[in-house]
Amino acid sequence: MNDGPLNTVDGELLYCVDNGITPVNETSNSITKIPQYSGDFDRHLVRINNGRVWNRAFNIDVHGFEIIAHKTSVTDFMNTDMLNSEYYLEIEDLVKKHIGAKNIHIFDHTIRTGDDKKRKNFLLREPVKRVHNDYTDWSGPQRVRDLLPKEADNLLSKRFSIIQVWRPIQNILEKDPLAICDARSIKNSDLIISERRYPDRVG
Repeated sequence: MNDGPLNTVDGELLYCVDNGITPVNETSNSITKIPQYSGDFDRHLVRINNGRVWNRAFNIDVHGFEIIAHKTSVTDFMNTDMLNSEYYLEIEDLVKKHIGAKNIHIFDHTIRTGDDKKRKNFLLREPVKRVHNDYTDWSGPQRVRDLLPKEADNLLSKRFSIIQVWRPIQNILEKDPLAICDARSIKNSDLIISERRYPDRVG
């Protein structure tokens, strides 16, 4: 009997249905308020590769993501001061080393958990359980303008990327794992225009 990790697993993923109406994600600045979603969704059975087995096969320039072993000195991810003073510097160094970025601006971090008790105690966000992407050809440059208005014109005249770094913060994650698709598997016709509404902006 093989007790090692499985190469693949079949799981149901929740996809948005194109019904001709723009789906909207209403997001509050308050972590205690549950986000509101509009739109129709269907579940589809999908074969998913185990990233721990295939980690060396992925390249961000080809697949849109990489899986990298990274050790951190942070011992308490609920400590915002520690994240801002230590973890941000670690991630900046990581991205410079593996991506080759010249300038880096870290602007956000989100901690999620499927544990209701922890979410209430630490005011954390819930896992996102729908297939989605976070930025578009419009919202990516707009985020640069929002965050760095004085430098935006110069920055947008050059190459830039929004890089998201994700990690499990408590040993091996066994519930609500992250799933990422191969960028080569997406066609423009697969995408559905949607809105992500914040109190102060639309993304």
